[in-house]
Amino acid sequence: MQPNSEHTRNPLRPQSSKQHTRMGERLKPHETYHAPSERSHESEGTYYTKKSIALLCPFDARVFRMLLFQCLGLILCLFILGCMSEIFDTERENPLLIPDAYLYPSYSPDGGEIVFIKQHITKYNPTSQTPIINPDSSGLWIMGNDGSNMRMILNGTNICSPVFSPVEDLIAMGYNNNIAIYSVKDSSISFVTESGESYFPFWNSTGMKLVFDSNLSSLQQPNALHTFNLEDNVISPITIHGNLIFCKMPVWYPHYNFIYYQTWNGSNQRCIDKFNIEQSEIETIITSRSNKYKDLSYPRVSPDGTELIFVDDLQIWKTSIDGSGWMQLTTDRGDCPSWSPDGQRIVFTAPDAESSVGFGVIWTMSYDGLNKRQITFTAGVTIE
Repeated sequence: MQPNSEHTRNPLRPQSSKQHTRMGERLKPHETYHAPSERSHESEGTYYTKKSIALLCPFDARVFRMLLFQCLGLILCLFILGCMSEIFDTERENPLLIPDAYLYPSYSPDGGEIVFIKQHITKYNPTSQTPIINPDSSGLWIMGNDGSNMRMILNGTNICSPVFSPVEDLIAMGYNNNIAIYSVKDSSISFVTESGESYFPFWNSTGMKLVFDSNLSSLQQPNALHTFNLEDNVISPITIHGNLIFCKMPVWYPHYNFIYYQTWNGSNQRCIDKFNIEQSEIETIITSRSNKYKDLSYPRVSPDGTELIFVDDLQIWKTSIDGSGWMQLTTDRGDCPSWSPDGQRIVFTAPDAESSVGFGVIWTMSYDGLNKRQITFTAGVTIE
């Protein structure tokens, strides 16, 4: 596909599937029985038995064996803790090893509903880290902002990053490595792109343009910014002085032609940059402090344009729109944050509080990180 060419949307109708309005029973936490400890009764006075004398003797062979066993046990514990630390660090560097049952939540224009992706994980083997997903109930879902009335609207296992249009019942999303627009009213799909790899669409405030990252214009430059105009169905790559912007996860600033996105600087550090389309100017807002996996990813501008949320080192943070005043909003992993239309709440994914494995589910919280509430659960998951 050549840039600046016209693309006519190709309506498709997804296969019908059963509505899922109820979730299965939640996993119950394991209960452990602890037997009561026996109490020892000591008589008054001090008595030295053969056993107590042997323990007092530093040259007794039994004392030596006991100390040896204790030292070996301590070494074994340190070894196990070291292995666990390595495993933990590996999971932090590559959290995709832990599957997320729910992904990419985003509010509807009125804030009453949340659209998201559900992977119906029926079984998971922590050793091989292999999930088994039921494709019949995986896909694009909608629910109330409190987790109620959950229902699937599009079946599929290769859907990502859905986001509502601000003015119509349209949802832009990644679908089979392309950008597609789904109509909630008539369940039809029209494709924006039909080749290459394109992800993370985001609407402007008028709902007439999309921005997304794609390798459409150059196979040597993946994840460059592109826009799509719904009025003329034209895709245009965004360039600065003739060069494509290398970026991921773009988001439009409300009411202005500013785009925020994740990128890398000359020192290969992750950054969040701001691009002024009209003046073709770039400003770096935030530079990575540690350059770990998922640093400065998934930027989202608040509806009033004063604040910025993003993921850094697997936690959700908030800053002023200029990148100052870092404030940590989550402490137990957080991903895929998105603002409510009134800017009062944030929806995001984090580990299931009832799961020992850490499946990602949907939570909501206040704009300041308080009042966290889990609204979806990994019901029906079997841990091997």
